[in-house]
Amino acid sequence: MINQVKEAISDERWAQTQPGEKTGHIIDPIEISYEKYKIAYSYYFEYLNIDNLNLKQKSVIEIGCARISSLFFCNNYSTSYVIEPTYYPEADKYYEGKNIVKIHDQAEKCNFPKVDEVWLFNVLDHVQDPDLIIHKAKQNAKVIRFFEPIDCGVNLEHPFSFNLNDYKKYFGDCVTLYTCPNKEHHSKMFHGSDCAYGVYHV
Repeated sequence: MINQVKEAISDERWAQTQPGEKTGHIIDPIEISYEKYKIAYSYYFEYLNIDNLNLKQKSVIEIGCARISSLFFCNNYSTSYVIEPTYYPEADKYYEGKNIVKIHDQAEKCNFPKVDEVWLFNVLDHVQDPDLIIHKAKQNAKVIRFFEPIDCGVNLEHPFSFNLNDYKKYFGDCVTLYTCPNKEHHSKMFHGSDCAYGVYHV
C-alpha cells in the first residue's frame, strides 16, 4: 500500500518545472560542477554512513542526480542505475568505464530493478509523485538512504515542500534533522536549508 503523504501533480505541472530545473544545473561548466558535487556528495556519504571507496559489491539506484551522479565518486559496486529524466550529454564522459546503467525516464514511470539500496539526495521536492517513488523504492531495495531539504516552500521548479514529519511518515524513527548552521552564510557546496536524513531498512 502506498503511504499517502503528498498528492501527485499533473503531467503539465511537472513539465513546467523542467526548463528552469535544467538551466540551474548547466550554469557552470561540467568540470566545475563535478568538483562542487564531489564536495557535496562527501557530506552525504558522511551523514549516511556510506563508504564510497568500497561499496562491497552492492547495487544501487540513484534517483534524480541531474548531470553529476554520486556514483561517479564510488568504487566497488555491482551494476547500478541512475534514474534521471533529463539527458545531459556533456556528462557521458563520466560514465565511461563505470558499471552504471542510465535510465532516462521519470522514476514514477519506469521499472525499478531489484537492488540493495536506493539513494535519494535532494530530489523529492522536484518530482511528480514522491509517494509513488518511495513506494517503488521500498518494493525494490533493502535499504533507502535519503537526505532531503525541508521547509523550503514551493516555486516553479519545486512543486513540493516537505517538513520533518512528512519524512517520519515515510521512514519512521530513522529520520534525523540536519540543521543548517547558518542559512545566511552557508557553504555553497552543501545545503542552505534544514534537511531530513536517515537510513531506512525495508
